[in-house]
Amino acid sequence: MPNRHKCKPMKYPNGRKDTAKFGDIQEFFEKSSQDSLDLSVLYPDAELLIGHVKTIGKDVHIYARSSLDYGVCPYCGAISHKVHSRYFRTVVDLPILGRRTILHLWMRKFFCENRECGKKTFAEQPGNEIIRSRRRSRRCEVTVARAGLTGSSNTASRTLDIMGIPISSSTVLRDIHRMPLPSY
Repeated sequence: MPNRHKCKPMKYPNGRKDTAKFGDIQEFFEKSSQDSLDLSVLYPDAELLIGHVKTIGKDVHIYARSSLDYGVCPYCGAISHKVHSRYFRTVVDLPILGRRTILHLWMRKFFCENRECGKKTFAEQPGNEIIRSRRRSRRCEVTVARAGLTGSSNTASRTLDIMGIPISSSTVLRDIHRMPLPSY
């Protein structure tokens, strides 16, 4: 008996599939900003846009770039639109659903246009969530410090490893020593 309810063939049946090859990662950052997701849902103080999210094994890789078209010099506060260069920065964040989360940030260096500033170039800083020259997000740093303060550094290291933040006990101690002392 012939099938009376034939489905109309779709013009592009695999149109939603992500068939891009990941050989050149730069192509994900060159998308227009309207194709990017706003990362402010996860990081309220960060000016980042998600270019692509990929799961590799047990890791979640988030590729993001700055949502601003300018940079602010951290030394003098001047705004600059003149890009010097671009580079990748990798930052570990808190796990998502038990999977380790790695942020791949496509960052820019700018020329400081203030002639009175002592620095000629500076790297953009994506809000307050990503700490300057650190390899973990602020949320991850706070979690490591809290785990280190509740017990020994070895226990904190094992607990954080179960949570999806692989870190040594020496690093836990360094993070605790880096914390400012209370005023009282």
